[in-house]
Amino acid sequence: MSFLIPMNRTAAYYNELIPIAESLSRLYNPDLEKAGKRCSLAMVRSVFQTGNSDKIKACLDMRVPKHLVHFLQDSDQEVRKECLYTYLEMSKGLQDDDFEVIGKHAANLKREFSKQGFTKTAFDLHKAISMASQSEVLDAQAKIDKKNATERRGT
Repeated sequence: MSFLIPMNRTAAYYNELIPIAESLSRLYNPDLEKAGKRCSLAMVRSVFQTGNSDKIKACLDMRVPKHLVHFLQDSDQEVRKECLYTYLEMSKGLQDDDFEVIGKHAANLKREFSKQGFTKTAFDLHKAISMASQSEVLDAQAKIDKKNATERRGT
């Protein structure tokens, strides 16, 4: 998602780095109580609620979603709930009308890029093809798994 936001960094981007780093630091502190974890997760969620692309870019550049994953298994249900709310806010950005997740095969991507009115860089093209190729591999693996599961049930 980070590559969808323009690369020029503003003051809002740099101003958000320290609060995000402090929240992550608090989350990784073993002495932190449950309320502290929830507050840190709420702070991260508020960044995505603002809709400010510079602040969101700062979160994504710091790989915040990756850091939050293990809080989905926290022993406190309120921490898990806050973590899920945070991921919900992140996913709401993908529901915008101007954002489209391409579910195309790698062979069709070149044609899709040529239809668009703006020029893609070689990096963008490589990244899109890599994502489509990975999607094809995962689709094929899912079909194989489904076939194996039905065969196991049938025998």
